[in-house]
Amino acid sequence: MCRKEYKVGDRIFYETYPNKEICTDIIKRIKNESYIDNNGKEIPFKWFVLWESGNCSSGIEDYNCLPYNDPRVKEFAKKYKDFDKNKKDILNSICKMICQYDKLAQIELIDLLKIKLNIE
Repeated sequence: MCRKEYKVGDRIFYETYPNKEICTDIIKRIKNESYIDNNGKEIPFKWFVLWESGNCSSGIEDYNCLPYNDPRVKEFAKKYKDFDKNKKDILNSICKMICQYDKLAQIELIDLLKIKLNIE
């Protein structure tokens, strides 16, 4: 089966179980993994890390991502179309503003932004 080649920063869509809700996340990191199938054959796959904090992380296998042409994904993706189109410009603008400060100040600015946006 041919799978899309995803990269860090790509948006993926997947279905949660057991409620079958369609969800989306941005890939933070990609790890090459494998499992042994029932016939003893090693099956490679990519593990997409979607969240990390300290030694904890969560993610999804590449083969569990829904294709962009899935009708449920097409409808759900409309919410993110404008953001995904502009996210590179948004990131570049933020980076341009904070890159003049040292690493500690940049971390503080990001923490303040999280507080302002009620993130974490």
